[in-house]
Amino acid sequence: MKIPREITLHRKPAAVVLSRQQYGRLTGTGLSLAAFTRRSPLAGEESIDVDRIQSLTREVEL
Repeated sequence: MKIPREITLHRKPAAVVLSRQQYGRLTGTGLSLAAFTRRSPLAGEESIDVDRIQSLTREVEL
């Protein structure tokens, strides 16, 4: 299959069928979270300082 195929339900897009290769490209590297973390530039650092806001809530403009 060279191009994705659209599946409709009552004339509305419902799903897409694509090749395994295309799916693999869309879903990422295939690395586990642990492997991804080990490849980080920060891997091996003794400590990482992260500034966090300690409040339980925050103001939101609507």
